[in-house]
Amino acid sequence: MKLTCLITICTSLWALDPNRLISQYGIRHYDLEDGILQSSVQAITQTPDGYMWFGTQDGLTRFNSRSFHNYSMVSLNIVGLEAVGDQQLWIAADGRGLVSFDHGQFTNIDETFGLVCRRIRRIFLDSDQVLWVIGETGVHFGDLEGFETLAVGNTDSDPVIDVGQDKQGRIFLATSYHLYLVTDEGVSLFADEQVTSRGVIASIRSDAAGRIFVAQAQGMARIEGAQVLGETMRSTGRFIPIDLIQDRDGLYWLASSDVLNRYHNSRVDAFVPTNQAPVTGIRCLFEDREGNLWVGTESDGVVQIRNTPVVTYGKAEGLDNEIIFPILEDREGRVWMGGEGGSLAIVNESGITLMPLLEPSNQATALAESPQGDIYVGCLSGLYQVVGDTLEAVNVDLLAEQSIWALLFDRKGDLWVGTVGIGLLKRDDHGWTQFGPERGLPSPIVSAILEDRLSQIWAATDGGGLCRIDGQSVVVYGPEQGLDHLAITSLLEDHRGVLWITTHGGGMYRFDGQRFHNYSMSEGLPANLVYAVLEDNNGDLWCSSTRGIFRIARQYVEPGFDGLVRCERFGLGDGMRSVECNGGVQACAIRSSNGNLWFATIAGAIRINPARLFRSATPPLIIIESLTVSGELLAPKTHGMSVGPGVNQFQIDFSGLCFTSPENVRYSYRLDGFEEEWVLAEQRATAYYTNIPPGDYVFHVRADNGSGVWSEQDAKLPLRLIPYFKQTNTFKILMGVLIALLLGSIYAWRVRDTRLREIELKALVAERTQDLWKVTRKLQDANTRLEKMSFTDPLTGVGNRRRFEEVMEREWRRALRNRNPISIVMMDIDFFKSFNDTYGHQRGDDCLCQVASALSEHLNRATDVIARYGGEEFVVCLPETDIQGAFRVADVMRLHVTQLGVAHSGSEISDCVTISAGVSSTVPDEAMKWQDLVERADQALYQAKRLGRNRVERLEYT
Repeated sequence: MKLTCLITICTSLWALDPNRLISQYGIRHYDLEDGILQSSVQAITQTPDGYMWFGTQDGLTRFNSRSFHNYSMVSLNIVGLEAVGDQQLWIAADGRGLVSFDHGQFTNIDETFGLVCRRIRRIFLDSDQVLWVIGETGVHFGDLEGFETLAVGNTDSDPVIDVGQDKQGRIFLATSYHLYLVTDEGVSLFADEQVTSRGVIASIRSDAAGRIFVAQAQGMARIEGAQVLGETMRSTGRFIPIDLIQDRDGLYWLASSDVLNRYHNSRVDAFVPTNQAPVTGIRCLFEDREGNLWVGTESDGVVQIRNTPVVTYGKAEGLDNEIIFPILEDREGRVWMGGEGGSLAIVNESGITLMPLLEPSNQATALAESPQGDIYVGCLSGLYQVVGDTLEAVNVDLLAEQSIWALLFDRKGDLWVGTVGIGLLKRDDHGWTQFGPERGLPSPIVSAILEDRLSQIWAATDGGGLCRIDGQSVVVYGPEQGLDHLAITSLLEDHRGVLWITTHGGGMYRFDGQRFHNYSMSEGLPANLVYAVLEDNNGDLWCSSTRGIFRIARQYVEPGFDGLVRCERFGLGDGMRSVECNGGVQACAIRSSNGNLWFATIAGAIRINPARLFRSATPPLIIIESLTVSGELLAPKTHGMSVGPGVNQFQIDFSGLCFTSPENVRYSYRLDGFEEEWVLAEQRATAYYTNIPPGDYVFHVRADNGSGVWSEQDAKLPLRLIPYFKQTNTFKILMGVLIALLLGSIYAWRVRDTRLREIELKALVAERTQDLWKVTRKLQDANTRLEKMSFTDPLTGVGNRRRFEEVMEREWRRALRNRNPISIVMMDIDFFKSFNDTYGHQRGDDCLCQVASALSEHLNRATDVIARYGGEEFVVCLPETDIQGAFRVADVMRLHVTQLGVAHSGSEISDCVTISAGVSSTVPDEAMKWQDLVERADQALYQAKRLGRNRVERLEYT
């Protein structure tokens, strides 16, 4: 499909909307490349189910707004179509006669129906569903029950060529020279003198009000009562009337052989054919249920004319160049536009006026109006003022040959000028002041200037960030303040005082005076290059970009919202002639006093009225078109379909019949019996299902026309997935009975066998239980011995070091929890190496055992634990014992060892074995470790040895 909204016109004329030129309507052109059967469209209609039907020289085509379905198996030269019901048509086929079409089936209406007519000029379905057939054999009327022939005077030399019906139900017949009225009494001439005086009759048509119009050589005539009144509707081209309709807005469209005319308030507007809108060789006109106008052409397919949300001003409307930059509304409501090509354009209610600049290359880049109403123009080579119908240079040395990108008159009347090379300038009663690097301006390029509600001046720079003028200095906002993108394209203060900053590559920022918040493609914006932002009367934001215009509902940019920003986009299908906007100068977008929004693009200036977006309010009709099962395409049946057995996956194709904006149609569907929630399919018009079990289902689908208007009724398709016999309930019941019988037999056999086995097992279990008890007892004894061995010194029989560490961990935690003292005694046999050297290791081992036994005898509490620490060293843990008590216990142990009287000739201090001991004690806290307490006791032991051995020393641990 070739999509455009550019139509050249012969003059600047009004169309449907008095505020819109005829060239500003949207056009869609469909031809062979888009799939239409044949390029000569001679008849158009729409059936109640919403399908559009096109009759061509090669047959019938059905259109669902997305694709064409061609009935190419039956070749018909179709000259007329009348819709009867859903996918039911009357077809007038030249050379074949009348054909009835019903859901893909063609039936010839021939002599068996009482009709013999091969060449048909016109068919017409009246309000009683009676079909009138005008052909080579005269006038016929009837239905599928049969047809009759109507005698109309002497029409051999002047045959009937057309038929129509007025609002009273009267049937009119037209020949080339006469008009006839059909009544119950017969056929009679109607106002013959008035008719014949106006020349040859080409056709008759009725408008929306049911009035009959007669197309004649002298123009259109209207029948009122018993009179024929002349009308001023005349074609702008050669007047060979082809078709006439009155659209739902009350305006008339008249197709003649070479031009399409529109009549409004006695004014004629005309389309001139172009490649984008080949409205030539017109064969028929039709208005669909949404108000779109369809034009069938002789060799260029079909053209659709429609309203669009966007109104474009370009060359077709009177501009000499379409690349627009600055836009301004003056106090009189006129809109000024500047762009390439060396001229200014002024748009008002009377049209477009062009004002040449000094030189064609001197492009306007900024516009502003002074408090006195003077228009100032910033150009690529200086500053100008509009004086009368010309531009005069404002001679300022600073601005000589300077490119100016921004202009602003503040509330005091001072002029601010943003330049490309010397920064920001201000003109007041004292002269000119320059804000450049010496005053803190970070960039010499100023792209936008704003005065906020507090009368503060803000300047946007290209590469230097955002600046606020503070007296004679500049306050800069950049990355340190949260503004990471420094190439700013425009500024806006909204009705709440929030500042909006658009950037080149960084999306858009919101600044509330405290912090910056960024919105970019990561947050849902369609583009990161945003040229301008405007606020409409509802508080919504509108942005221009290189990807079209997009609207952001206010809720998505409120503080606290952290989801994706949802944008409504406007592009080619909405009336733009290019999605690429222009920007970087002030101002490339404005909101006019009447609430309209204007944006600059590379293909003209566009206007949007947010309060009247020309979105279709007609609920779309929804059609289920096909069911595909295992690759086989099936036509759906309204009463339901059965598929299978063995089918568990399928797809359903559907169409929302919306012709105004088919690209925006969204779908939602649900399979009752399988899904509980609706599935939002967006623009995908197919539902896919897999692994669906056999059963009964109902598929529902509905459509949204893109404007939030959903179809009033869902399309439904009952489905039955037939199961295999093995999937049926009967099979399951039979299998259940068989399984029950089998299980019963198995159970009886198992019971008998189980009883026999029970007797055997009881005896075996008793025997095995006795053996198991014996083995278990032995295993328990062995485990007890192993556990004891793991904590016992094998030589002395006292605890080993592992046992001591386990006890210390437990007792240390208890002392810490209860805030009780705990003591350690470290003991060592004096000169034990000499003992081994003198008496041998066997005697040494015996000595260790005797000492360990003597030490153990003096531990009277179950919590006191002695362990062999290593070699000839022993350690004792004394819970809940302070240092005095521990000292006494250690000294008693020392004396008892001495009393053993074990001979020791190698001792330097005694003739028998003695020990030395070190004692340490503490009340633990969280900062202490028990290992440090042991270390402290070891230090005390060392001190006892240093002081002569055979003694006890103590050291506190705090």
